[in-house]
Amino acid sequence: MADRYIYQVAVEAFFVRAMKDRLDGPAKERLRGAGLALDEPLLSVYPSDVFHRCVDLAAQAAFPDVGREEACRRAGRAHIDSFVQSYSGKMMAALARQISPQMILDYTATFIRLGNNFTESRARVLGPKKSELWLNDVGGVASWYAGVVQRGLEVANVKEVEVEIGPATPPAATFVVSWQGR
Repeated sequence: MADRYIYQVAVEAFFVRAMKDRLDGPAKERLRGAGLALDEPLLSVYPSDVFHRCVDLAAQAAFPDVGREEACRRAGRAHIDSFVQSYSGKMMAALARQISPQMILDYTATFIRLGNNFTESRARVLGPKKSELWLNDVGGVASWYAGVVQRGLEVANVKEVEVEIGPATPPAATFVVSWQGR
């Protein structure tokens, strides 16, 4: 297996923009201990295990009033909200509004690979407004990716999106995604 990296653009979108003002001093110290120093210039790439471990820590720090899974889901949604504020995010959101929800799911890996070098995905139609989405590596934070997928579809004007986490064979995960249209 090749080395798996998360690019600086994804690290910045999540930890610098989405988590801005949500991480206190102790949370930033925990992130530093896990391999991400936010008070120093960001590296060009981070090992995926460092990124995923830090996502988990940041999510729990940012949303302490809910359990781990819900915190990660909320953090994933926040990631998309901050990403679509960037130039590339605005362009991607505009494109996503022009294609069907199924096509968005079909191209999930393409979208996510803007931020890493390893994501693979497969989407399988389960019904007119329901699909199964498989991701090859969610690094133990499947609910973060569920939040990313849910909010990504919502930003594309898809209505009543639900993302359930299905059976997993770590590091992969399967999601059941349903929606009501646009």
